[in-house]
Amino acid sequence: MTMDGGERVLPCGHQVGELLELVSDPAAAPGGLAAHARTCPHCQAELPELRARWELVRQAAQAPVLTPPGLVDRVLASVRGLRGQIAAEPVEVDQERGKLRISQRTVLILARRLAGDFASAHGSVHVRAVAGDEEGLQVLVAVRFGVPVGELADQLRTHLRQGLARELGEGVPPISVHVVDVHPTTPFE
Repeated sequence: MTMDGGERVLPCGHQVGELLELVSDPAAAPGGLAAHARTCPHCQAELPELRARWELVRQAAQAPVLTPPGLVDRVLASVRGLRGQIAAEPVEVDQERGKLRISQRTVLILARRLAGDFASAHGSVHVRAVAGDEEGLQVLVAVRFGVPVGELADQLRTHLRQGLARELGEGVPPISVHVVDVHPTTPFE
């Protein structure tokens, strides 16, 4: 990146990001770039460093990522909860004529629907699971490589909080978004 936030352009007119695409996913690189890069001294000077840096990314992608303690249990509890095997306290919503009690199962189904709607609209995220526990809602997602993860998680959390608030009022449980996988640059189907 340059100091003004733009991408660095080589003297040959190609951006360093284009070369990174060539290194990381040759099929996605702009047409003709591979042939150009083979003979261009400016591109040839950049490619070794980009390859070395991208190799670190490849190695990191191969490293096993441990599931946070208790996460699998929470997801399985969520699945069992949808089948009616968990007796969690319902959410109470104050209404004009009293209180409405909404089961945790219903809250999970609503949260899953809202998360799925968000994923469909964005195309760069796939919801793997939504689980409920004593700490609130745990949302597990896979994201497309290159997507700003923190921003996406904040947007999803806000979308869920607003959607649940429309239905539950102040009874919205805390929401945590966990990125559990990263996929190549192709959109999720």
